[in-house]
Amino acid sequence: MPVKSVPIQLDKRRQLRFDFNAFAALQRECGISIMDLQKFVGVAKSAANEAGLMLPFYELRGFIWAGLLDESPDITPKAVGDILDECLMERPAEIGESLIAALMESSFFKAAEKKAPGPKPTGLRTGRKKTTSKRTTSSPLE
Repeated sequence: MPVKSVPIQLDKRRQLRFDFNAFAALQRECGISIMDLQKFVGVAKSAANEAGLMLPFYELRGFIWAGLLDESPDITPKAVGDILDECLMERPAEIGESLIAALMESSFFKAAEKKAPGPKPTGLRTGRKKTTSKRTTSSPLE
């Protein structure tokens, strides 16, 4: 299933889309790992109205830049920084909400949401009752 894009109002109405290529570009540009993404989204979902402001400037710019690459493959991080200069302080909550919504549309986070938390398996389960046996031979070490 293709990854959906999410509208975001920046200098104009644009589309954020986080597919595999966007995550790879984000990792290369900012050094953000999958674990960093999971932590960010987990925290941001509880405070989505300020999500964009919880990131260092270079990461916020990186997230927006990577999300815009599908729509504008030639856009640069500097261009995104210039766009954010114009609109971030006017609409921080809206930008943060759009960013979280776009991340949640990615196949990476959709798959993580489908996994239900539960106990970790401790081994194979065969359905048979575990039995213990007594040793009938003595060991030379006893």
